[in-house]
Amino acid sequence: MRNYLLYIFILLFVAACEEPEPLTADDFVNEDLQAFLNPPFQVEVDRATFFEETVSASFAQGQLVVRAFKGDEQIAFTTKDIEEGIYTGDASGFNQVYYQDGTEAYASLSMNSTNDAEIVILDYDETNSLISGTFEGTVINANNGKSLRISDGKFNDLKVEAPFTGNMASQINNNASFSSSNCQYVSTSNQGTTVETITAYTAGNQKSITIIIRRAISPGIYNLSDPEVSFTYNDDTFNSDPATVYSGQSGNIQITNVNQATGQLSGTFEIQAQNFNGNVLNFQMGNFTAVSP
Repeated sequence: MRNYLLYIFILLFVAACEEPEPLTADDFVNEDLQAFLNPPFQVEVDRATFFEETVSASFAQGQLVVRAFKGDEQIAFTTKDIEEGIYTGDASGFNQVYYQDGTEAYASLSMNSTNDAEIVILDYDETNSLISGTFEGTVINANNGKSLRISDGKFNDLKVEAPFTGNMASQINNNASFSSSNCQYVSTSNQGTTVETITAYTAGNQKSITIIIRRAISPGIYNLSDPEVSFTYNDDTFNSDPATVYSGQSGNIQITNVNQATGQLSGTFEIQAQNFNGNVLNFQMGNFTAVSP
């Protein structure tokens, strides 16, 4: 028993003599306090605090969009880039602040093209896709002329998502290819006729493919022998020469999946197309996933 007590005493003595681990800045950080002092999103509407329920940020096609929701209220702003800097409102509306309360919509770009929005991106963490900054602006209801002041807007470490914008790819004559990371479809209806348009552009909008189906789309095979189905390839969208445009002459488009919930449809195609001069292109192993904007 005496040896056991001696062993415990020696352990306590050694532990007391050990130097403690040096403190770091992280040891003094209270995460709960930091979250309270730096919420992900805060703003005032005519000096009334807007307590958001959800907030999101996305960046696509060169535009940043941040949205915050509280019931049927929404506050949003857009900038024409995501890099750090000051984005002032302009007549083009690229940099703008928005507010919506139910059916009442407000925007900082007024009918006379004034726009006093100011969005400042103070920090952009590209590695982790996080942005922080401030925003403000006067928003105006175009219907009744009423204005509201959006002030003291702040956003902290918002995660920026890159939304899926669709894609399309195809081999052309076995020695070239078409590849797009931007493929969309738009459904329109006029006098009871539905027109489904699928469009894809390559980088820089240099080349494009457009598929039109003049009826409500559903999974199935659509043959170019049907006058309600068309396929167009433009080899140079910046050139007005008709020789750059190829129209589908034969082949088919197969719609493999239509997802109304996500606004996406997928399919494949094998097409032979011809231009004004009689030159022929064969589109082989074509596939796409189009997204409704």
